[in-house]
Amino acid sequence: MLKYSCMSENWMSYTRVGGKLVALAVLLALLNGCAIARYARLPDPRPEPYCRAPIVKVMEEMDARRNSVNTVVARLNIVLKDEVKGKEQTLWGAYLGDRQGNMRMRVKYKERLLFDLAMHGEQVDLYLPLKQKLYRGTRAEVGHTSGNELALLVQVGNVHDLFFPRAWTDQAVERRVKVEKGMEVVSVLERPSFVRRKVRQLVISTEDPVANEMRVFDQKGHPIGSVVYGDYRFPGPRAGETTEPAAGVPYPGRLKLLGSEGKRSLQMDIEEMNVNTPVLPKHFDVKAPDNCRVEDLGEALRSGKSPW
Repeated sequence: MLKYSCMSENWMSYTRVGGKLVALAVLLALLNGCAIARYARLPDPRPEPYCRAPIVKVMEEMDARRNSVNTVVARLNIVLKDEVKGKEQTLWGAYLGDRQGNMRMRVKYKERLLFDLAMHGEQVDLYLPLKQKLYRGTRAEVGHTSGNELALLVQVGNVHDLFFPRAWTDQAVERRVKVEKGMEVVSVLERPSFVRRKVRQLVISTEDPVANEMRVFDQKGHPIGSVVYGDYRFPGPRAGETTEPAAGVPYPGRLKLLGSEGKRSLQMDIEEMNVNTPVLPKHFDVKAPDNCRVEDLGEALRSGKSPW
């Protein structure tokens, strides 16, 4: 079968103990007795040689992996780099999301909140406390923009695409495989009218059943940007731990988002990941002060100005 389906300040806070950042509120969910896969320490990469399966089997395994994950809560070490000037800033943050496509990402410099991005349903909120601005828009509006890393993050910032990409979309009608520089590249096509258009490309690893890169295209087939996946982890349940499927799901230890303009990149290293932790709708609510200016996110992106 060729078609495949598959932090308001009050919900998470971070404190510095002994020079180390420790996640607090979200980890309380571990006490509720649910079967949760927690990767408090990144497992070692696969040490032994691996004979990768044929591409069709790889697609099946990636789909099964994706479908076993309902939520992700993660701590991140982040590097925001100006690719033009060669300058970079080290940050840290937290991410959460669910299988419905809702997500939230808070990023801080030391203890200062830089931005709070959330997608809940069709609404997209970006709160910038230093500018006292709240940008609000819809996924559709942001989807009509391209070239910048924010548009890319809104497109693929959901749990499944960001951590467990697949070579398919809900509107896809076909996918094609070709070889580029010795790598298998799977193109995903949609047909919104009489003409088919490419919306995604996955570059598949030659060694493991994982993606090395995902390229994203807009409604006109123009590139929005790409996500580069690396430092993959292949965890397995330890003695006495849960044997639920998500406990052994491979995931990338490092993600790098780069808009097609190539001006800035956002690198995220996963310090800790919790899979299938209960996440409530209220966790996606961005709370901004009453005196905060509200501006149109779609309009800001279409103007070519970076909200950052």
